[in-house]
Amino acid sequence: MSSLRESVQSRLKEEKVNFLLVQFVDLSGTAKVKMCPVEALDTLIDEGAGFAGAAIGGFAQGPNSPDMMARIDLETYTPLPWYPGMARFVGDLYVEGKPYPHCPRLNLKRVLKEAAEKFGFFLNVGLEPEHFLVTKKPDGSIEPWDPANIDQLPKPCYDFKGISSAFGYLQEIVGYCNRLGWGAYQADHEDANGQYEVNFQYANALTTADRYTFFKMMTSQVAPKYGAVATHMAKPFADRTGSGAHMHYHVADRDGKNLRIAVGWGCPSWLINSLGAFSNMLRRSARFYRQR
Repeated sequence: MSSLRESVQSRLKEEKVNFLLVQFVDLSGTAKVKMCPVEALDTLIDEGAGFAGAAIGGFAQGPNSPDMMARIDLETYTPLPWYPGMARFVGDLYVEGKPYPHCPRLNLKRVLKEAAEKFGFFLNVGLEPEHFLVTKKPDGSIEPWDPANIDQLPKPCYDFKGISSAFGYLQEIVGYCNRLGWGAYQADHEDANGQYEVNFQYANALTTADRYTFFKMMTSQVAPKYGAVATHMAKPFADRTGSGAHMHYHVADRDGKNLRIAVGWGCPSWLINSLGAFSNMLRRSARFYRQR
């Protein structure tokens, strides 16, 4: 830990990072953060940033409960490409010095550790983060973002004219992903008007979950530059295809060999628990279950 701490401290100085976002997800998969000055790094590592669980909901805390302390994982250092001088760290929740059982990330880490130690299995996950760009109408409702009024096809998937208006947005997102080392390799217009997708390389389940959370944060901040709102809601329009995030699961041994475990009846309980814990970090809302 000490060598990693020193390495991160050096990188923060080199990259002139002055503020840190300590981030975790609530039980609906929404990013929650506190902004802290870089001088607080040691405290964030050893003690964490305090959050009042009762103010969030779903964490089994009341107004008189001790704070949930988000202790940062130094491996998750992620500079904000669109906001120089700031970086994100993902935090694991502790209460009174003990791992908090309602923390989605700790639960995912727990089942992944169990799978590795008991069975020698490692879960990798790739995903296709579909999302919509929308604009708000005067009455408060939303419609697909279409500044050139050309994204009108009933089947717009992969359409050149449909994607052309989003070139700037998609190039910026892909560029940021690759600056972070995620290996983004393609982007396209998806099945619905105003719907887009950016693909990046798969990784272990924990890393992919952390990246997807950051990806949603990133799109929310880049889209307004182009006059749009980015939404990862699974079904924003009743008459259009939804966004499923299409998750691809790969179980490997310690050497990375594909184990080809069949999912279905007889599926190992650890795998079911792992997929459940992973989905818990990514879930959106009740609309998730009305995706198509």
